[in-house]
Parts: sequence; C-alpha cells; structure tokens
Amino acid sequence: MLAPPPLHPSSVSAPAHPNAQALRLISLLTEPSPELRRHALTALLPHLDSSWHLVADRLPDLEACAEDPTDPGADAAAAVASRVYFHLGEMMDALRLALRTHGEAEAGRGPYWECVRSAAVGLYVSRGAAAASGAVPAEEEDADAASEIADGALLPVVDAMFRRCYARGDYAEAVGVALEARDAVRAREALEKAASPSVLRYALEHVAGVPSRAFRDGVVA
Repeated sequence: MLAPPPLHPSSVSAPAHPNAQALRLISLLTEPSPELRRHALTALLPHLDSSWHLVADRLPDLEACAEDPTDPGADAAAAVASRVYFHLGEMMDALRLALRTHGEAEAGRGPYWECVRSAAVGLYVSRGAAAASGAVPAEEEDADAASEIADGALLPVVDAMFRRCYARGDYAEAVGVALEARDAVRAREALEKAASPSVLRYALEHVAGVPSRAFRDGVVA
C-alpha cells in the first residue's frame, strides 16, 4: 500500500486561539462607527468570563463611553466594564457600573449578578447602620467608587431583594437585613407580612441591644 503523501506545511491549519472571537470583537472597539462599537460590546458580553483580561486595559475608554449620554453604546460599555471590575475583585466599581444597566441588576441571573446584588445590599446596610449611629460608612477599600453610588440607585435592587424574600417566605432574612440597616419601616413591613410569632421573637431579640428607643418602637411597637 502506498503511503499517503506528506502534508504541505501550508495545508496544516493552526489551532484557533481560544479567545479568537473575543479578540475579533475587541478589535472593533476602535472603529469610528458608534453603532458598530455598540454591537461589538454587546456581542462581547458572553465571552467575558474567559476573556475579561483582554479588555482590562481598555477600562478608561469603556468608562468614558459609559458616561457619555450621546453614545449609543453607553449601556453596553458600562456592562462590559462592570464585569471586568467583577473579575478584578473590585465590587464597588462593578456595582457602580451595573446600576446603569436599567433593571438588569434586579433580575439578572448567575454569579456575577448575585455578587452585584450582594454588594448593593451590603452598601444599603452599611449606610443605614452608619446613619443611625452617626458614624462614617465602612467603605474604606472602595470609598471613591461607593461615593459615586446614590442611595436612590440602590433602592430598586434593595426593593427586589425584599420581594424575593417575601416570595420565598424568607421573612426572617428580610427582617434581619432591615434590622442591620436600621431600617425600621422595612423591618416592620417584613414583620407584618410574616405574621409569625417566631419571626417576631427573632426581631425582639435583635432589637433588644439597640440603644435607640425610637428605632425599637418603630419596629415592634
């Protein structure tokens, strides 16, 4: 049997780069067309778990785009930059930019969105507790990023968290978060929805050590 002829070097295909698609999309981010850049940013989102490091050096440009209300790719740039910050472990910056995505922070699924929501609730708790005690919120690590997040921007995410607790019947969790944030209105609302002696006992135990009588009365009076 005749041996097959040797393959010519040019006929052997080089293995595809594992991030070839992401690299192609990243190359479009310098295009002059705003619509083409918006398309590239939107298409890049599903690739970021494995290719975020390829975009990290473009964060200043992405931030500038996200802050430009005339750029059609502003929301997509914010979404991409937020995910890069998430992978860098800078959650306040990730949250700051995620809150620009018009409702996704309340309903998005997956580890990224869970961390974004956790950061939002943590900031709500930190600010509420600090306001009640007259202290400065514990935001030292990401103070600059956190200072750019308005309380009003957090509220939709916090509201959605309470709604999920109610839908699951996790009234004690809702009460606990509200008490940590020194939010008497939300704590009382959660207690009324729970209508449960055990949840009421849980609340009483937690407010017993709170110095403010006005807060205690606002929760359980």
